Amino acid sequence: MHAKRTFITLTMALIPGGLLTMAALRPASGEIIEVHACRVGTIEVGQGDDWRCVPVNTGGDSHDLDPPGVPRDDSGDGGGATPLDTRPRPSREGIAEARAAAKRKLKCQACKRASTQCLAQAVLARDTCFSNASAMAATSCAIGGNPADALTSWGIPLTDLAGGRRTGEDYWDNRDWSWQCGHKTPKDVDLQRYACWGPGLDNCVGSWAANHPLQTDTHSGSASATFGDKGLGATGSTSVSTTYTWGGRNGYNSVCETVGRQLSWGCTGRQNACYDASGCTAGDLEP
Repeated sequence: MHAKRTFITLTMALIPGGLLTMAALRPASGEIIEVHACRVGTIEVGQGDDWRCVPVNTGGDSHDLDPPGVPRDDSGDGGGATPLDTRPRPSREGIAEARAAAKRKLKCQACKRASTQCLAQAVLARDTCFSNASAMAATSCAIGGNPADALTSWGIPLTDLAGGRRTGEDYWDNRDWSWQCGHKTPKDVDLQRYACWGPGLDNCVGSWAANHPLQTDTHSGSASATFGDKGLGATGSTSVSTTYTWGGRNGYNSVCETVGRQLSWGCTGRQNACYDASGCTAGDLEP
C-alpha cells in the first residue's frame, strides 16, 4: 500500500484488487511512473511515504462517509464498504423446474395449434361434402338440361312423379312435381336463353338432401382431417377420417353434418390425448 507519491497529470483505471492504479509516461525520458490510491470506501491516512488506506467506518461511527447507495460491510474484516447483492439466487432444482415448465408450455401450445388446424379441416370437409353432394343431386335432377332425364332419390324418374306415381311417403306425395321450360323474361328471348324451372325440379334436388328410410343407399364417400404431430414428439401426422353414404336412404343434409361432427370429435379427442401426454395445465394453454 506504499508508493512514491508524484503529482502529475495521470490516466486512471480500476484493476482487480480494489486499488486505483494510475500511470503516465514522462515525455522527456519515457519513464513510467505508477501512483497508487485507495479504493472506494477507504481513505488515505499519513504523509509522504508513510501512508495507508483505512476503511471510512473504522475508529468510530462514520456511516455518513459511506458511498451513496452502497450498503456498509460490518463484517469486521476491514474490507470497507462493498456492494452487497441481496437478490435471492435460484437453486439448481428451481432452474430445472423452470426449464421443464417452459418446455411443457411449448408442447401444449403446439397441441393447441394442431387442434385448431384440424378443426378447420373438419369444417372444410363438411362443406366439401355439401358441395359435392348438391352438385351430384343437380346432375341427377338434370338441372340445366332436359327434366325428362331427371331421376329422384327414390330411383323414380321425375316424369313419373309428375304423372301421379307415388313415392310411398305422404310428405313427398303431396308435393307438386310439375315444371315448365321456355323463356323466363323478355331478356331471355333476346339472348335466346332457354331454361326449365318449377317446383318439380326443386323437389327433385330436395329429395336427395333428405332421408328416405325405405330406400337404399346410392352414393358413398370419405372425408378426413389431419392433426399435425410434428413438434409434439412424433415424426408425422395423425389423420382423422370417416366414411359416409348418401342417396336414397341417407340424404346429404344429415350425412354431411355428421361428417363434420365426427371429424371434429376426432380432432378434439386427439387434442385431449396430446394435452394428457404433455401434462398440460390451464396456464400452459394461455397465450
